[in-house]
Amino acid sequence: MKHVFVAFALLLLTVTGTHAQTKIFREVGEDISSSMRAITQDGTLVGYLVFTELERANKDSFNYKINIMDENLNDIGVVNFRELKLDLRAVAFEQEVLCLSYMKSNLLGHAIKKKKEIREAVSKGYMAVFTQFIDLSGKVLKSNTIKVGVDLAEEYRKGQLEIGNGGLKEPLRVSNIAGKGFACFFGDDRGKFLYIYDVTGKQTWQKRIGGEEGDYNMLVSGHDVYFLLQKKDEKHGGNFYVFGYGLEDSTSIPKYYLKDKKGNPLHVLSFMNDPVSGKPFVSGNIINPRRNGPFATIKSISKGNYLGLFTINIDGRKKDSIKTVYNYWLDPQNPIANSKGRLLVNKSFLLSGPSFKDYSGNTYFTGSALKRTVNTGMVIAEVATIPTIVVAPYLLGTYGTRKYTIRDAMVLKQTPDGTLSLDNSIPVARSRSIPCKYYPLLSDNKSYYTVTSSETKSTYLIITEAKNITFYSIDQKKVLRTIPRKDGGVETLIFPAKEGHVLVSEYNRKEKTRKFSIEAI
Repeated sequence: MKHVFVAFALLLLTVTGTHAQTKIFREVGEDISSSMRAITQDGTLVGYLVFTELERANKDSFNYKINIMDENLNDIGVVNFRELKLDLRAVAFEQEVLCLSYMKSNLLGHAIKKKKEIREAVSKGYMAVFTQFIDLSGKVLKSNTIKVGVDLAEEYRKGQLEIGNGGLKEPLRVSNIAGKGFACFFGDDRGKFLYIYDVTGKQTWQKRIGGEEGDYNMLVSGHDVYFLLQKKDEKHGGNFYVFGYGLEDSTSIPKYYLKDKKGNPLHVLSFMNDPVSGKPFVSGNIINPRRNGPFATIKSISKGNYLGLFTINIDGRKKDSIKTVYNYWLDPQNPIANSKGRLLVNKSFLLSGPSFKDYSGNTYFTGSALKRTVNTGMVIAEVATIPTIVVAPYLLGTYGTRKYTIRDAMVLKQTPDGTLSLDNSIPVARSRSIPCKYYPLLSDNKSYYTVTSSETKSTYLIITEAKNITFYSIDQKKVLRTIPRKDGGVETLIFPAKEGHVLVSEYNRKEKTRKFSIEAI
């Protein structure tokens, strides 16, 4: 979870109740900027951290303050330190130690105006990955600086006062290793790099990984680290494979290319650990190589760009430990859609969102119902303007005869034995009707994420749209509640929190305050 609030300082007001812990932040000035980050351990949120850049200490450095809070927003510790310009990117937690990963620079973030000064500063400048290891009392155990290879002149042209991603090819990521320490990954102009640290911040080993260009996702699972790589694929939008390393000794785990038994490429929606076994799994769409392109469009979906859905369970390092489940739309034993993927029960296509597993081993595929219908009004206009010779062909070529709307949220359930069904449709706000040709690229009007509780073995789906936020129970198959995103002058956002809870952010425009509350689902 990432949420940034600028020019805020903590108002000394904390309200504690039986259902929520609340903190209020009030706007106080322009010279202070803060960002709030989630602290995670084994993929679970265990606390929060507020990183504040205070006043400039001298020509080169800034004063910084870190407020550490537990999962209920209770204050734990405070850290004050001085450094070059920093941009906090990620936080992880293991054995009472926090690992904070920043981008750091002696060039960006420092106001330089004259051209001669700029050239000199760029020639002496650098960008670096900066890792900081802090215990819960606020003591800094160790710090590490790794200079990276990026085009500093280009990054300076993009923005002189902000570091952001710092020009990295692969963004900086950090994750805890249970019982051991931390894994840190990034990619620059030289390649992709994996650094392993113990809980004291000492580097135990580092490795240059992955010789191919593409998009990398890192997942720590037990004492192994896996990477999902998608190579550039202009034809199908697939081209994924998984590889990894043993974290004890950097032993390589063989590549596993993502294709079904028929050789069809796969499109990944989720790459995460199973909530019960803790082992990795991959799930997503089975690509129809004859119909699919690099991007999902109205035409490609309606023509059958996907053949079905899949789950791949990576239960060990060897290939015989990999278990697969494939479901095809036209499975004669369990037909769920026609050959083009239009679901039989609601005559809609699935506009795919994220997928996930519950505590019973089922995989759920979320998304929105994409309904494609005849655009009656446009057809009438095209017919009526035929005598004009010019207008009718223009309307037909630009807008076509079809329109689409994005309707209910949908949840499809895939059982471990391979049964696929539409588990439920959840009524939410529809999008406006849009001519298919006029707007060929798709974007959903909703976003999805899950909240889990290992104690009750429950899974919840949070659906956010323009006006409302809907809380849906996967296990009970019902909507628990719906709250408005805007109520008068208060704007509400929802973010992940500790198990079975959400972080509710309420911004009051009139009072210029932001209230954070931890609330049970």
